[in-house]
Amino acid sequence: MKTKNTVYCATRNPYPTWLKYANERDHLELWFRNNINFLCPEQFTSILDVGSGLGEATARLIKVLNESEKDYRITAIEPVSSQARYCRQRFSDNPKINIKENTLEQYNCLEVDLVLAVHPLYYVPNITKAVAKLASLGSRILIVHHGSKGINIVHQAFRHLVKKGPHIISTYHDIERELERLGMNYKTECLETIVDIRTTHNPENLDGRDLIRFFLEQPKLSEETYGKISHFLRGLGDYLIHDIGIITIYRDIS
Repeated sequence: MKTKNTVYCATRNPYPTWLKYANERDHLELWFRNNINFLCPEQFTSILDVGSGLGEATARLIKVLNESEKDYRITAIEPVSSQARYCRQRFSDNPKINIKENTLEQYNCLEVDLVLAVHPLYYVPNITKAVAKLASLGSRILIVHHGSKGINIVHQAFRHLVKKGPHIISTYHDIERELERLGMNYKTECLETIVDIRTTHNPENLDGRDLIRFFLEQPKLSEETYGKISHFLRGLGDYLIHDIGIITIYRDIS
């Protein structure tokens, strides 16, 4: 018998559900295509992919590089063991990619041409040090981070339910402030993407529950919590505008 305090603990990763209902990766791929001269101005580029996760952004980047007939070498670092293993399997037939299980804080490498950091900065222990290290690792740096719409709206409404962490609730404006403290020149482009949240309107829908867990970054939630957030999301309509900031940094190291 369910009660309002019954806890639903999902066994599946909610991230694939996010990919199913959000078009952010399509927008990111288009940005890659339109900015190939930033990503790879020469015929070859060395790339460090920080916090590669399940390799979604990596795969989109590789697609664009291949279409542009660019050569590359990618080192991807991912701190979560299961995700690093998944990436190794996913890209096992591509000798140009090397997946390492490591954190940004612990990783040491020679400087690369391009540093790619798509949504890893929510999870670092110290964002000031993390941004400084990212900026030191390559001649070109690309950082992607949430904006104030979309997921952040849910975070602000239910701060007490969001996964605890120093930077889980943050926006790309926080990254900009760190870059300004460092005296770094940067450019920010804001992209508005769309998330189909109709499944969240039914608190019993499993895809909707996955999205809610993804928004809060929580592996388990009570029936009461699903009900409250479902009610909140119904008030936002069928589609949620989710903005992201794409921050580019060019360091002249000549």
